[in-house]
Amino acid sequence: PNLKKYNIDLAIEDFQQVVELYPHLDFANFYLAEALYKKGDIHQAYKYWQKTLELNPAYPEAKQRLCRSALLI
Repeated sequence: PNLKKYNIDLAIEDFQQVVELYPHLDFANFYLAEALYKKGDIHQAYKYWQKTLELNPAYPEAKQRLCRSALLI
């Protein structure tokens, strides 16, 4: 809900906690990247989209975001 309500800092904290506890969850890494991207931290977002694809190479949204963000870096 924090990501949708634009409380980005709280969303980042929440997803970081989940990723620390469960680093194998592809969707947690993906949504941490989404929150970081919304905050404007493209480099960190890129890192977590890459991690998402390491965990699940078939994650289509992560592939799309990674391709688009590569153009910005």
